[in-house]
Amino acid sequence: MFERLHAIDWASMEHAYGSADEVPALLWALRSPDAEERSKALDRFHGAVHHQGSVYPSTAASLPFLFELATDRAMPGRAAVVALLVSIGRESLDRGFEDDGTEIEYYPPMGFAQAVVSLRERDAEFAELVRDPDPDVRLAAIPGLGLFLEDADRAAALLRERLAAERGTPTRLRIVEVAATLALRLPAASQQVTDWLAGLAADRAQGPATRLAALVQRARCAPDEIGEDVVPAAVGLLRETVRALPVRPIAPAPSRQAAPTNAAPPQIVAVFEDLDRHTRVYAGRPGLGAPRRRTRAA
Repeated sequence: MFERLHAIDWASMEHAYGSADEVPALLWALRSPDAEERSKALDRFHGAVHHQGSVYPSTAASLPFLFELATDRAMPGRAAVVALLVSIGRESLDRGFEDDGTEIEYYPPMGFAQAVVSLRERDAEFAELVRDPDPDVRLAAIPGLGLFLEDADRAAALLRERLAAERGTPTRLRIVEVAATLALRLPAASQQVTDWLAGLAADRAQGPATRLAALVQRARCAPDEIGEDVVPAAVGLLRETVRALPVRPIAPAPSRQAAPTNAAPPQIVAVFEDLDRHTRVYAGRPGLGAPRRRTRAA
């Protein structure tokens, strides 16, 4: 493992706080059997090498070694490493490219483009990670299908396969969300994904949470096609979801006033928040309506 780790001149690269010469030690710590050591290394990696979503050349250079960790089933804590890989890729796509796919030039140079190339070369690994025996690894890896696979038919087929195989609600909702991400990123996937989502939303064999997510994510893909029946259908599915929840009454503490409760389950709230996040126009953030310049300071 890590055969070429020390062949890289890490000291010549930087992260958020200066020299990146600590990266090899962080990578070794991420494969430690000690959970606390792994946690500290992961926090440091996020705080310095992937600081606030930044992707430095040292971040991109670490990707092959992170993949070694993520794909070695003997390694503990792989789900957190997979989530880190997806975060690096998502931030690279969001901050490294114009909406038309043109690379944004930064000074000093950043590692966004290098990271995207590296991650897309590893599409086969993501296809295997979404079938991993560990459900946490699968959950973390699924967004990679929407972000990094360039074969629209293959990505859509994998998402359909995983939805049929998965039973956990969080994973099923993530698959539906990622399908919409795929359709928005790759026009070649748009029609088949929107048709699939429409079918899921109407399929009474699916659970109401999955149907609601499909309804919302289809609206995200095709906002111009939102009809008058969408809101009543969403409300009806929300009611079905609430009725399907197990009732576990909790008596309020006698010394405190009971806090108001929200009848909507958290996963349903998350679906609507995701739709709101993707349709609202934010001022001042690149990629969501703010003007960009071709050259930027990092």
